[in-house]
Amino acid sequence: MTPHARARLARIAGGVAILLHGLAHAVFAYRGSAGWQPSFGASHALLIAYSTALVCLACAGLGFIGSRVLYPLRILALTAGTAASTIALALGWQRDLWPGVVVNAMLATYLIMRRSGEPIEPRDERRFLARTSEGAAVLLVAYIAAGAVLWPWHRTWGTTAADWQLALPGDPPERTPASELMHGIAIDAPDWVVWAWLVQIGQDRGGFYSYEALERLFGADIHNANSIRPEWQQRAAGDRIPATPRGYLGGLFGDQPGWMVTDIRPCRALVLDGWGTFAVVADGPERSRLLVRSRMGAPDAPVAGAAVSFLAFEVPHFVMERGMLRGIKQRAESPRGQIGASPCAVALP
Repeated sequence: MTPHARARLARIAGGVAILLHGLAHAVFAYRGSAGWQPSFGASHALLIAYSTALVCLACAGLGFIGSRVLYPLRILALTAGTAASTIALALGWQRDLWPGVVVNAMLATYLIMRRSGEPIEPRDERRFLARTSEGAAVLLVAYIAAGAVLWPWHRTWGTTAADWQLALPGDPPERTPASELMHGIAIDAPDWVVWAWLVQIGQDRGGFYSYEALERLFGADIHNANSIRPEWQQRAAGDRIPATPRGYLGGLFGDQPGWMVTDIRPCRALVLDGWGTFAVVADGPERSRLLVRSRMGAPDAPVAGAAVSFLAFEVPHFVMERGMLRGIKQRAESPRGQIGASPCAVALP
């Protein structure tokens, strides 16, 4: 291997390591230590620091890997990201985060000792692969920035301070709001109407009222219902709500991915293991609120798991769940979505 090839390989490997180091900062969100309290303080400073580290280090990593757009920014981004990471580790220190300190020390040493880098090899910009790889790098940085910077907003979308104070079925005995996410929406329809739509969810029933074209694009074969079906109004603890058809992707995720109903309170709450609590809260005779509360992490959430969840789950989950809440609202408020009287014989106290 030529010296030039070894230098190129070392640059790419370093870029991958920097990118992974940046993504690891998502652990602060999943451990509930950043930006959830109502007043500004150390947790909000940590939120700013870890978000800056995540975005800047991702930008620097992709620049070192070979993005021609991001390569000129790599040193500035690496400097800002390393400084922000050091602040984040100081504010949110936990004993198992010591590898981050070691990595930051190595990055700081590189920044002090570095020599002028060689330019990236010339590339034919007309090539399809060149254009698409540049677009993918920029989109990835934008995606990471949106997920990090907008996290406090999309984590609490549609909810109020009163919603977070509610005790709901499915809450653990010792609830930790910092390790939760909750979404909500106000609906101009009685609670029993909202419930009639909610209880129909499932790939084998009324779908999930979200973006079915996207769901079908991934082979989920989901078709959203636009009417209340009497045969779909019964649910019980122990039922399974499927997310996909049987044998989805050759059984890669099991025979039929989905969620088990662990608790049900007609017209009030549906608790799904692995998703969370769907709660319908009456807000007057003709209005209600639909809330979804999920646990997103824990004080000891693993670093690698947090990085994967942030990259692959957080933003898509928000987009689809927000679409679901809006889909239920649209159907419950439509004239054909109404039913005459409450069919529920049991209600929460």
